[in-house]
Amino acid sequence: MVNKEIIVKELTKWNESKIKELEGILSKHKKEFEKINNSKDNCFKVLKNLEDSWSGFPLGHLADSYFHTLTKPPVGYEFNVEWGTLIQQPEGWIILNDSNKEEIDEKLPNRDEIVNKIELATSDIKKIVRDIINKNSIIRKFVDMEKEYSDLNELDDIWVYPYKKVQYENWPKNVSTRDAGMVARGIRMPYHRVLLTDYIVYYNTINILSDKIEKTINLLNKININLTISEIKSIDEKKGDVHFDFRGATIGTIQQGESNVIENVENYINSGLMNIQHNKSSELNEQFKKLISQLEKSTELDKYQKEDVANDASKVITELEKPSESQDKERIKHSIKNIWKVTKDITSVGSVVIFIAKLLGITL
Repeated sequence: MVNKEIIVKELTKWNESKIKELEGILSKHKKEFEKINNSKDNCFKVLKNLEDSWSGFPLGHLADSYFHTLTKPPVGYEFNVEWGTLIQQPEGWIILNDSNKEEIDEKLPNRDEIVNKIELATSDIKKIVRDIINKNSIIRKFVDMEKEYSDLNELDDIWVYPYKKVQYENWPKNVSTRDAGMVARGIRMPYHRVLLTDYIVYYNTINILSDKIEKTINLLNKININLTISEIKSIDEKKGDVHFDFRGATIGTIQQGESNVIENVENYINSGLMNIQHNKSSELNEQFKKLISQLEKSTELDKYQKEDVANDASKVITELEKPSESQDKERIKHSIKNIWKVTKDITSVGSVVIFIAKLLGITL
């Protein structure tokens, strides 16, 4: 019989230490986040002025045509989109050169600085969030705590606001012109909308990172409370109570840190706790064991690649342990494809991934 008190005591203590660590990370990056967010209004004001000064003609090299003052052209000086290069356009229209672009960039927040700050914060937050997900994997075997673990896993889903989504939203559409020659050159994104796309991604990514910290802290507090009132699951097998043999009962002996991601996943797979809900569960059990075994042996993958694979394998297992109708098929597919990206050139590991994907009906 598992000593629940040991599990709860050690895990809640560890979670409390991570809450303090997250609060420290939030404090560390808060001023930088606020500084970047405070630049938002002026940034979008500059970009709005550029939108007003743009020709509205997104074809070929003329996509970067702006009124020379970089403000809205006076009445009578508007660019004639319908006729494009087929007529003489009013005076005052220029195609941005490098000097013009530098002048615009000086009015906007420094993109390199923002990217560097976002990358630093993401590295700090991602490391601890993944550590928390792996350490708390044991809560799946407590009554009514699957959702908390699922919520934890969702924190590792999106780290950067989707660039392609913003790019699509700002891509010029519905161009109506008689200038067939320019139409043949294709639509291009004007310079200011390239900038707009970048800044929208930056500002929203900062919000994502801030939210992740707060959500993780709140979730850890909730987990710690629920651990004290939840019971360890047991299953009735062959008319007898079979209690899960938690190898994590002595959680305090497991070292903290990401270096144990693979070990934690391997221990879970080999512990007898894994309960995959699939018509090919026995084959999947064996293949996940083989995957982690081959992953550990591989000399062609570095530490961080191995940890990424182990993290994604853990996500797949988490979904497969849910009742079939509740499994997130897209998440499983996404995680398997992530594993494949890393391992496809490593025969010993990639061949196992191919077999797992086949069992799950996933095309790589």
